[in-house]
Amino acid sequence: MKTELPSQAVEVDANQQQLPTSVKGAGIGLRSLHYQYIITHKPQVNWFEVISDNYFGDG
Repeated sequence: MKTELPSQAVEVDANQQQLPTSVKGAGIGLRSLHYQYIITHKPQVNWFEVISDNYFGDG
């Protein structure tokens, strides 16, 4: 796949098989929608990111 940018052309290999399946040390965003799944399945996640703004107020 070739992507044209205003100042340059970039060649991108879109072969998904060459991409890693995980990133060492990566975490995921913790959302209330996922609490029960996490408690039940105990996924192997290095860490969860908690953004306090998600828990302030009604939204």
